[in-house]
Amino acid sequence: MMKKRHKPAFFLLAFSLLISCTDQTDEIQSENNENPMSLNKIVSNYYTNGVLYSRNVKHYTNNEVVADTTLTPPTQWMYRSVILTSGLTKTYNTYDTNGDLTESREKTYDSSGRLTGRRDIMPPSALTFSYTYNQDNTITSSYYNSLDQQTTVFRTYYKNNDGIIYKEFDHLNNETCTMAYEGQKPISMTYLNANITYAFNYFPNPKPSGTLKSANQLNNEAVLGNSLLKLAENGNYYYRGFNNSNSINCLFDSNNYLTSKKYTSVNTNVTPNTTNVLDILYYYN
Repeated sequence: MMKKRHKPAFFLLAFSLLISCTDQTDEIQSENNENPMSLNKIVSNYYTNGVLYSRNVKHYTNNEVVADTTLTPPTQWMYRSVILTSGLTKTYNTYDTNGDLTESREKTYDSSGRLTGRRDIMPPSALTFSYTYNQDNTITSSYYNSLDQQTTVFRTYYKNNDGIIYKEFDHLNNETCTMAYEGQKPISMTYLNANITYAFNYFPNPKPSGTLKSANQLNNEAVLGNSLLKLAENGNYYYRGFNNSNSINCLFDSNNYLTSKKYTSVNTNVTPNTTNVLDILYYYN
């Protein structure tokens, strides 16, 4: 049986928009964006021990990603995601190299930009998540299971005086996690049940003003990722790792945009020990 292909009309438009992604000269240009308030495109080249193995291209509109393409060298793309906005709903569609729709997800927001729901359309999922913003400054995360038609309260989040989440209660595992802040910077995360604390490290460079997230956008990261760690990883500071992590090194341009990131790991299970280096180079347009 011939495989059914899903090619909505907008795919041709998206393909036209992203056709430059397959042009190697365009991909590896090194000029950085001169306007720190506006992003058009970010190209990320991934190297293992000096060998280019993958390339990612993100296109932006109003500093938000509208298309995301991953390629293998030199120009063969692996998959492409297109983000469509209709009112307060965003649909994330992913296509393979044949142009077939392989994944489709939907997120809904309220007029303040707060995440209110998400669901997987393809492949389909029985679970639909919803997020309720309560008058007591908490957020309730629940999911509805269409198989047994039951709604389960998943997590409860608590916001501080800055409107940013600082505590999470996991109803399924009866576990509480808290975030400590220095101003609005997350500095540590503690799992109270296990009495384990992780201290966060950051690079000293400030993020460009045009890339900073509002309190609602930061909270979206936490509730969508089901973890307070996302407030540090995807927040308003360049995250380096937790505790005494020194395996990540970064370089920045004059506008404090990230230009390179290097991860170094040593395998001590073999003799002699081997070192593996992952380099990511970033180019802006």
